[in-house]
Amino acid sequence: HKEYRRQRQMCIRDRPNLVKRIVFPLVLLPLVPVLANFLESLIGLLPLLLLTALTKGQVPLTWLLLPLIWLPQLLVTTLLAFGLSGLTVFLRDIPQILSVILNLWLYMTPVVYPSSSIPAGLRDWVLALNPLALIVESYRDVLLLGQCPPLLPLAGLTLVSSILALASGLGYRRLSRGFADVL
Repeated sequence: HKEYRRQRQMCIRDRPNLVKRIVFPLVLLPLVPVLANFLESLIGLLPLLLLTALTKGQVPLTWLLLPLIWLPQLLVTTLLAFGLSGLTVFLRDIPQILSVILNLWLYMTPVVYPSSSIPAGLRDWVLALNPLALIVESYRDVLLLGQCPPLLPLAGLTLVSSILALASGLGYRRLSRGFADVL
């Protein structure tokens, strides 16, 4: 995960020749690592799907709901990629700070523990303030439990992350005008 984070954060600084010398759609630079890692995670999902089907003896129909989880996941990572990669050109300390923040965020996300283990008074706050908690729990519901994910919260997350991804993309576009000067 550290290499993925470095790729996402440094995707512009590592390619100054693309920014300075040729006409290149700079919007692609943050999107390439997001889409490449998403594709890699889909390939990694195949053994889990196969193992789950073998252990349960059937293929749950809830797997068809995976695109409902993928959309907000892609939007959240896209908004982070646009915002952080654009700012990293100007503020070079962001990768070091972000490394600490992402490690803390991982522990606040119910990846290795179910959200039911979070005290009831805090659970609603964790799920409301941490978009990845909802995504992880939705994956758990669909893949392991064979249950429908919480559709209303996923729709809300998709709407909010769409708006923020658009705003982040516009901010990135505005910042990209100064990339060549800084690099």
